[in-house]
Amino acid sequence: MLYVNGLGYVEDPVAFARPSSQVKAEGTKNDFNNILNGILSDKDGQSYTLKEIFEQAAQKYGLSTNLLEAVAYRESGFNILSTSSSGAMGLMQLMPGTAAELGVTDAYDAYQNVMGGARYLKQLYDSFGGDLSLVLAAYNAGPGTVRKYGGIPDNAGVQRYVSDILSLLEEGVDVPDKTVNTNASSNSSSNSNNTGYKNQQGYNGLSYEAALWQLLNM
Repeated sequence: MLYVNGLGYVEDPVAFARPSSQVKAEGTKNDFNNILNGILSDKDGQSYTLKEIFEQAAQKYGLSTNLLEAVAYRESGFNILSTSSSGAMGLMQLMPGTAAELGVTDAYDAYQNVMGGARYLKQLYDSFGGDLSLVLAAYNAGPGTVRKYGGIPDNAGVQRYVSDILSLLEEGVDVPDKTVNTNASSNSSSNSNNTGYKNQQGYNGLSYEAALWQLLNM
């Protein structure tokens, strides 16, 4: 079951969210996500603007807010549900293995994803002595590749990635004025409830927004 503001628990969230019911799932994924953010509520969850998430992650890991915003813009264009052809997920485009190592249980939860990406950037900062160009190259190509080359790899894609983010840091990035819901697991390392639609991971390990979009397009 899924909790819906003003209605209580909905037995079949898929049927509820179909166009014939009270929610019109029309437009882009972002439009659909905005609609759901207005009606769905997890009793243990919280809501943040994207700007607040970047600021909290920057403060927690001692990074620049502008850096996190620039990386997210370059990686996903601030698309929470973005998935690359290689399988990278969410705002900061975390690969499944990297996400698992960082403790990210739902890569499509914006809070978890940004916190995971910030933690990874901090690890790279420490590993590469604070050299931002090497940190960015490692984020894009992997730290092993950067060590192998002894610097930024001789690869046009990696070099363009580093250059793009350095330029974004100079120019600044406009973060969408968007509020997102986060699962309770974003602020906790363990989950005690793991049954049905109504659980801290959402549905099948996805946040409710991502899961419902997936279900509606099955």
